[in-house]
Amino acid sequence: MSIDLQQAQHIADKIINLRNAVDWSQSDLSRSCNVTRSAISFIEKGIRFPSLPVLIKISQAFKVHLSYFIEESSQVNFTTEAEKFFIRFGMLATLKEEDQKMIQSHIERLKENE
Repeated sequence: MSIDLQQAQHIADKIINLRNAVDWSQSDLSRSCNVTRSAISFIEKGIRFPSLPVLIKISQAFKVHLSYFIEESSQVNFTTEAEKFFIRFGMLATLKEEDQKMIQSHIERLKENE
């Protein structure tokens, strides 16, 4: 099966839209997907078409269904700021336990000051 440039650009545009929606850099996305930043750059420029495993990693990073990348609609609808937060900072689970506890205590203090 041959992938044309229009299809590659369609997927590239969707990735760019998602990345911008959660305020991620290409480096943020590459770390989340365990691929190089240059790979993300090539994909976003439409120079390289992402392999299925990479596209799966990207969909998991953004918590969208894989079909999002082939659907016509390019609209991404995160319904709350919390969704954006957890996508952007989902990497918190990879932090050391003591760092997670420190962040949790900061959040609890912020909630007390509301």
